[in-house]
Amino acid sequence: MKTIFQTTDIGEMTVIKSILDAAGIKCMLLDEYYSHIVQPALIYTGGGRLAVADEQEAEARALIEDFIKTVKAELSLTETGLAHTPKCPACGSTEFAPAFWSVFFGGDKYKCKNCGTKFELDEKKTDA
Repeated sequence: MKTIFQTTDIGEMTVIKSILDAAGIKCMLLDEYYSHIVQPALIYTGGGRLAVADEQEAEARALIEDFIKTVKAELSLTETGLAHTPKCPACGSTEFAPAFWSVFFGGDKYKCKNCGTKFELDEKKTDA
């Protein structure tokens, strides 16, 4: 089995699992109840994981990618009011998580999983 998706939002993971199930791809939720025990650790480590059989990995990743693109497009147009996808200011990656100490003591600092840069999100900024 391969881990193909990871998130701190168990609701999002459940929706993605239902999409895969509907496509006939068997998958398992891993660490789904960990958030009830140690929520700050779950957020810092990246959250629960979704795993599928090795032979169904490519198909599952394609479905997840399509779903995420569709949802992000819909959200940016309707709900969020944000006209951009937040990115790391150093490398442009969209893969980041709350910085370790901000999880425990509050704050809005994030750490890029790609390059390690710590930064704050500027929700007023928009991409052209």
